[in-house]
Amino acid sequence: MVVFMSRNQCGLIGFNMTTKQKLTVFIGRFSPFHIGHMEVIFEALKVSDHLLVLVGSCGQPRSIKNPWTFEERKLMIEGSLSLDQMSRVSILPSYDKLKDNDWIDGITNTVEEFCWKKDPTTEIEIKLIGHTKDQSSYYLKMFPHYDQPIEVPLHYDIDATSIRRTLFLNTNEVQIEDVVSTFTNRFLSTFMTTNVDATWLLLEYASVQPDPNEPKPKYPRIDVTVDAVVVHQNKVLLVRRGKFPGKGLWALPGGFLESHERIADGIIRELLEETQIGVSNTTLRTYMSDPVVFDNPTRSARGRLITHAAMIDLTDAYVSPPCVLGADDADKAAWVCISDVQENVMFDDHYAIISQLLAHNDTID
Repeated sequence: MVVFMSRNQCGLIGFNMTTKQKLTVFIGRFSPFHIGHMEVIFEALKVSDHLLVLVGSCGQPRSIKNPWTFEERKLMIEGSLSLDQMSRVSILPSYDKLKDNDWIDGITNTVEEFCWKKDPTTEIEIKLIGHTKDQSSYYLKMFPHYDQPIEVPLHYDIDATSIRRTLFLNTNEVQIEDVVSTFTNRFLSTFMTTNVDATWLLLEYASVQPDPNEPKPKYPRIDVTVDAVVVHQNKVLLVRRGKFPGKGLWALPGGFLESHERIADGIIRELLEETQIGVSNTTLRTYMSDPVVFDNPTRSARGRLITHAAMIDLTDAYVSPPCVLGADDADKAAWVCISDVQENVMFDDHYAIISQLLAHNDTID
């Protein structure tokens, strides 16, 4: 794909105006940034004029999969590269989406905005770059509108998951100082010893570990959960989790489906258990929409969880939002203005679930 940039923008990021320029895009979560990532950056700088690093899964609360903020991951990347290298590297956040097409559009828009122009004077060739390894590099094939991706062979037997397990579970899978830069090693050590969130993450990791006394199942375990998106005018009903995992984060009322239940029954049961909402079972069923399935394999750190979420719009049933009280696994229940719901304090993918269901409800402004 060929795009154009203005003369001013090209100067800002170091593009030469005399010839066609090459921009390479490197997408990853970098949790944490390690020598495998550095290898990709070195290769990108060999074959392109400028590298755009897109740091994924931004805007979310700290979690097992994403313990560090965008700013912290950006700092690890910047501190691991020389000033000369950083003069040809830009780092921007990217955000997860429930649907691959929405995510692709988001990446494409970010790149195009980066290359935005007023006076199209320089041609730019865009290519993606990444390791050819496991399913995490599948995205390289998802952008046919860009040129053939640059695939870098995996020379180091290292992955960010092993580093996180070593940090938070003390597994000794890797010698961290051997697989990250000196700067990143210092950052991680400081984070683990001085950041208050490190203690929360240690407890979060421990809460989702399998019981060593339970026999390993013959087949991978898949669980079914249910969630309720209850709305009244411009408010949505949320609960604050009282236990790990996700202690202190806001979530939808919900939980695991019981073996004897139908989906709608489970949604209502969990809603009543966690919020004590003053609404009859009959009314809840009357205003419940058809459940929607959310089945991203990585949506939860607790394992393979497929959830069914349904909208319950009580706007026409009550003048004011019904009374609620946090109970069971929730230490608080509250009606929250939809405009005030923030992804960085929401559990798992509940923010995305709310967004998708609200988008299909024309009665919500």
